[in-house]
Amino acid sequence: MKSAQGMASAGLLLNMEYVRMFGHIIQHNARHVNKQSICISHNIYSSTSSLLMYTEAIHASQWSRDRLARSLGGYTMTRLPSLVVVTVMALLLSLTLLPNQTRADNVSIMSGNFVAQYFNNMTLSGSPAVTRSDASINFSWGDGSPDPAINPDHFSARWTGTIPVAVAGTYVFSLTTDDGARLWVDGALLIDKWYDQPPTTHTASVALTAAAHTIKVEYYEDMGQATIALSWGLAGPAENFIAEYFNNMSLFGSPVLTRVDSVINFDWGYDSPALAVPPDYFSARWTGTFNFATTDDYDFHVRIDDGARLFLDGILILDKWFPQAPTEYTVTRNVTAGPHQIKMEYFEEAGIAVAKLWWNPHGAGGSDVIVDDLSAGFTKGGAFYQAAIGFNSHMFYTRNAYNAQEAWGRWTPTLTAPGQYEVFVFIPSNRATTRNARYSVYHNGVWNTRSVNQYIYYDVWVSLGTYYFSAAGGEFVFLPDVTYEPYLSRYVGYDAVKFVYRGP
Repeated sequence: MKSAQGMASAGLLLNMEYVRMFGHIIQHNARHVNKQSICISHNIYSSTSSLLMYTEAIHASQWSRDRLARSLGGYTMTRLPSLVVVTVMALLLSLTLLPNQTRADNVSIMSGNFVAQYFNNMTLSGSPAVTRSDASINFSWGDGSPDPAINPDHFSARWTGTIPVAVAGTYVFSLTTDDGARLWVDGALLIDKWYDQPPTTHTASVALTAAAHTIKVEYYEDMGQATIALSWGLAGPAENFIAEYFNNMSLFGSPVLTRVDSVINFDWGYDSPALAVPPDYFSARWTGTFNFATTDDYDFHVRIDDGARLFLDGILILDKWFPQAPTEYTVTRNVTAGPHQIKMEYFEEAGIAVAKLWWNPHGAGGSDVIVDDLSAGFTKGGAFYQAAIGFNSHMFYTRNAYNAQEAWGRWTPTLTAPGQYEVFVFIPSNRATTRNARYSVYHNGVWNTRSVNQYIYYDVWVSLGTYYFSAAGGEFVFLPDVTYEPYLSRYVGYDAVKFVYRGP
């Protein structure tokens, strides 16, 4: 078991259960200490941070099985005093919660349990081989499987449950899958991507009332890597690009794909933007109208491989229409307050494909915001070790857990302005060997999860993508020790996280 100097062994996890109380999430954990004793801990969460924890030891005879329990293993605790203490603690927190702390009701990744059914076929046929309760749909099994009773390939799954919505509005659902998946909200099919694919994120929006809403996700895994993750939150800014993709390098004819891209922030490598677009010899056009709050000089930045042209209100302001290695350009223009049309045209010849665009008031891009593992913005829980390597010659690391979290780290930045930020994590040269570090970015009320193979990187910054941050506080990057690799077989590294402003 994981342990560190001055800490007791974690013990065998009997059960983990989530319940809601006074707007908080209460996590009940039970672990064997020895044959006679069991340790019960009750964590009160706001967002994903543990605000308070109440722990007690009980005799094994006071831990009983209850077939009607709503917990994962069907065990429930019969002691009343601990429940009274936790209830009072949760009530007091609900009355004293600081204004800049996010209540758990707004955290989608932890909202309620799903009834999960797993099948040893790709068609959800017959009786499920495994039925269990999953607190969230957020899995990256790699080459493994959800359960020893499930095949690592050629399986399927179905999750059903309800989510509480505290504020009515338009919600964006994000479904990341490898291979196929479908999403229903209140019985209406919202996302239908039932085909083999590499890890791909699909989004859709729907108006929801302030009430409980039903969710159903169906998923199948063919071969290779297995990933499925669902997140949701209130829609952010409505400004987007209409993206048109062509199967030639000259924007000729009708596009083979038209979609909405919230930002132009793509590093496709040797891949293509979508199945309908070839990986080489393609072109794209993005067009959108964006509001500029003040009249000012603005810096427009592009990073491209191969060529691109940039237009502001129909006027060409940057022309780099030729094959090239990844190159960054900046052009400055005075922009009046109000709406303005931005258009970017791009072509890819062969090899690496990169297309990125962002803008900011002239000279206001500011310094990168870095939260190091020794910064005040980094918090952690569980058993950790230290090493004099990595960014600023220091890192924390821990051994991995399979599917029950025992350690975690969180990086919380202080951002001075809302906007699009690209998030990077620093992977040190040693003590980071997991092939499935599952980083979650919580931004503007939305969760996004990205799996990183730490094993292949050596003292380098690795991008998790670009996301809209409100800069109102309570936004962060979270990394658990859960990797779905054999228990204690890998190191999970925790070093610096960088937030780079990419535009409004």
